Amino acid sequence: MSDPQIEERIRALGTELRERLTYCLTHGEGSEHDAAMQRARDIRDEIESYGYPVLWQFSTDSVTLEPRADITILQVKEDLSPELQAIYDKWFLERAGWRRRSVPNA
Repeated sequence: MSDPQIEERIRALGTELRERLTYCLTHGEGSEHDAAMQRARDIRDEIESYGYPVLWQFSTDSVTLEPRADITILQVKEDLSPELQAIYDKWFLERAGWRRRSVPNA
């Protein structure tokens, strides 16, 4: 993330995404739940539009035993040798769950 404004935007979106997903875990079904889940999808799409895949998983806080959402935003490495770049690209695509053709600007 080289642009500070984009970096700050992605950080803020990541925080909101975690909050929305945690809300969905604790508030069951209904229209508010559906709206929160749709907003979470929109946030994920916006972050990924910058070229950063988003992964999320759910866990339980070991102290409070409350459910929580854990967010991982993957960042593409730059300035690698061609050999290392090929290895990294393969790992990155597999980790992100993307197929080669869906990587932005590839």
